[in-house]
Amino acid sequence: DANWSDGTYSGTVHVAGNIVAREKITVPAGTFEALHAKLNVGGAEVNCWYAPAVANWAQCKSALPDYNYALASYSLK
Repeated sequence: DANWSDGTYSGTVHVAGNIVAREKITVPAGTFEALHAKLNVGGAEVNCWYAPAVANWAQCKSALPDYNYALASYSLK
């Protein structure tokens, strides 16, 4: 389960999933080797790609509008 808040609303959602492949993806921030995860987020399927090189999710796609994004930029500290 994961807690979330958008500043106005907050709650808890159940998240479960599996890593299904290692893939090369291109997003506005660049091209990365990424782990493709198929997640179930509160009953909805979300496909996300985690890029170890930037230690972050590089992209997520879903039928849910709030779960669609692509990494636009990054900096490593």
